[in-house]
Amino acid sequence: MRKTQQTVNGKQKGGETMAADREGMQEQNRLGALIKNALRAKSMSMRKLGGIIGMDAASISRIVSGKQRPRLEQLHLFAQHLQIPVQELLAAAGLESKEMKDDISELRDAMQGSGICVENMTGRIRQELQKYEAYAQTDEGREMIQGSF
Repeated sequence: MRKTQQTVNGKQKGGETMAADREGMQEQNRLGALIKNALRAKSMSMRKLGGIIGMDAASISRIVSGKQRPRLEQLHLFAQHLQIPVQELLAAAGLESKEMKDDISELRDAMQGSGICVENMTGRIRQELQKYEAYAQTDEGREMIQGSF
């Protein structure tokens, strides 16, 4: 049995490829809708956002319309300045993989199996990082860091 061919933008595509393209467009539309809603809620234009994050409005427009795939750094900037959780942007852009979630679950299970308490681990890690950050501000801390490199 032969697959039917359809033309998209002047190119022949099989049914499977077109379905993948539609899924990609839906993900980009989710990302675009998310960004547009956040811009609207903040009464901010793409041009103003671009000025804040150092990106031209045309690039933002291409990302919002699904014509350009966003880079991870761009999603982080959008998250930071539009107050959208980065995980939500990653999922909307189709960059959050099931494998990554599985790996995190496996790591959590392995740590618990080793007797490591993973409850409130994020808070404890943040506290430790704050200590190191404060230490890095001292002369001794800076010397130790520079000596390590």
